[in-house]
Amino acid sequence: MSRANLFRVGTFKEYHLLGVFLLKAALMYVYQHFVVEKQKPQRALKNNPIE
Repeated sequence: MSRANLFRVGTFKEYHLLGVFLLKAALMYVYQHFVVEKQKPQRALKNNPIE
């Protein structure tokens, strides 16, 4: 990215990187919670029917 003159890592402050990583972690959590976890109960019911 530095060759394309978009940004350089040296220009980021520590709190900017912290914000980027926290945002990334929050987005991954939301994806996991709403997309991946919603599919698990359906699979569990197919494999273990309650009778």
